[in-house]
Amino acid sequence: MHDDRMAKSVYPQVMASIFSPAPTHADSLRARISSFPWEKTALGAKADWPISLRTTVELALASDFPMFIM
Repeated sequence: MHDDRMAKSVYPQVMASIFSPAPTHADSLRARISSFPWEKTALGAKADWPISLRTTVELALASDFPMFIM
């Protein structure tokens, strides 16, 4: 189910919603990701994501280094 077509359809919607405007310290990226309505996207509700995706997202958010997930 998680293929390139789905990524292409979800990517612009997610990027526009989460990163515009750029998050500040008071408005963390973690908070934006947590409050994003994932159930309205092709990825589905965050609770239904594969454990590998949830773990990868948590690792990226916990890192002190810039990261992105493809």
